[in-house]
Amino acid sequence: MKKNVLFLLFLVGFGFLAYSKYLQHERAIKEAELNNTLNLVQTDLETFRLGYNSTHWTYLNQKVREKDVERAIERVLELREMLRKLNVSDDEIRDIDVCLNETYSYQRRGQFYVALTEGRSCAILAADYLGSTLALANRTEFLKYVRGQFRSVEALQNKTAEKWKQTLGSGINFTDYLITGFVVEDNIIKAEISLNQSRDFLEKLDRIPNPTTSQEIENVSILGSWVMSYLEFARSFLMTQQCLPAT
Repeated sequence: MKKNVLFLLFLVGFGFLAYSKYLQHERAIKEAELNNTLNLVQTDLETFRLGYNSTHWTYLNQKVREKDVERAIERVLELREMLRKLNVSDDEIRDIDVCLNETYSYQRRGQFYVALTEGRSCAILAADYLGSTLALANRTEFLKYVRGQFRSVEALQNKTAEKWKQTLGSGINFTDYLITGFVVEDNIIKAEISLNQSRDFLEKLDRIPNPTTSQEIENVSILGSWVMSYLEFARSFLMTQQCLPAT
């Protein structure tokens, strides 16, 4: 009787061990299948992403004209000239020139949307340097320039929003909306955010009317750069939207 019990226990134990091994084997197979499936999905998504990005940039490059790039470059040169008159460092001028050379490079290759984006970034860099320098050198001139820029950008913002509203109302090609439309709507939102940021920094700058300590002077320089760079961000987003006609 005792031997039978032991034999039964052995069979149960062996059966349990065998079943456990079977489950481990099945689990390993399922995990391998799942990993293969995930790898295939990831590969398909990566292929789709690369294809979409290629189509996306190609489409946008076709939308932007070379004269749009030239206009963006003119804005950079305008800010660069203002910096030169303020006798900023050679390093700052060199930074802008390096950025411009990248813009020219894209322009020569016919990648107009990329060139436009690069040109806008050059303008933002120049505005950053200009705000930092002018806020300290001549606060009155700084405020006069900034207020004029606010009026200009706000008018551009209203014009842009109205134009986009009319475009949507008259109908828009699906592909245009999928690619161009998303960029336009994203830029309109970013422009509003950038304008608000610039206003906030200007308010903070107004709280330091006469900087005397080294810390106050540094703060004025930083706030001045932020006021003008965010303002230029807003202008850039809106001007880019103007360059993307929808059909």
